[in-house]
Amino acid sequence: MHNLQSFYAGICFDMDGVLTDTVPFHDEAWRLFAREHLGLDLAPNDPRVHTGTSVEILMRLAGVSREQALRMSQTKEAMFKWLATGRLRPLPGLSDYLAWLDQHGIPTALVTNAPLENVDFTLAELGLESAFDHIIAAEHSPQGKPDPTPYLIGARQLGLAPGDCLVHEDSAAGIRAATLAGMDVAALRTTLSGAELSELGAKWSSSDYRQWLSTLETWQ
Repeated sequence: MHNLQSFYAGICFDMDGVLTDTVPFHDEAWRLFAREHLGLDLAPNDPRVHTGTSVEILMRLAGVSREQALRMSQTKEAMFKWLATGRLRPLPGLSDYLAWLDQHGIPTALVTNAPLENVDFTLAELGLESAFDHIIAAEHSPQGKPDPTPYLIGARQLGLAPGDCLVHEDSAAGIRAATLAGMDVAALRTTLSGAELSELGAKWSSSDYRQWLSTLETWQ
């Protein structure tokens, strides 16, 4: 594990599905919101709600303006928080990994399509309010993933070239954003299988951070 810093000078983390498995709560919130407010029945894992920010998703689903979508997104995110409160847990090994990165002076950035209110909520639920050196949320990027802009902003905040950053992701949109930004991806198998993640461009995949730490111990 001591060789990680020989390969990468900074680490970028996605949030949902990477710090904790929020996907079931977001999917249920989207299904409830779409049924109650849009008259739509979304299928489980509907791909329309896994690409872009909540505002971008609502603009597509409801055909509304960005301002209208922003107001609607507040209702959807309130549903998510109601469903997720008290039920979020960090992925196994995350705390040990973050502590090791901090001990070795490797800076971190949280790069997510989620709005800041969700970032604050999730980090507070996990007890990770001060865990990241930089936070890039939906409000900080003109485009959400799969556009590479959020990760390019993350690298800039870290003061590093994109190629010097490793990204932890779990989704197709996130992996596409990272690879388009010129970053390597070590994915988590919370959303997709190892084969799917590899096909999308991830260099590694792990079930959780305990397995990822074991992988790092084999690096030369």
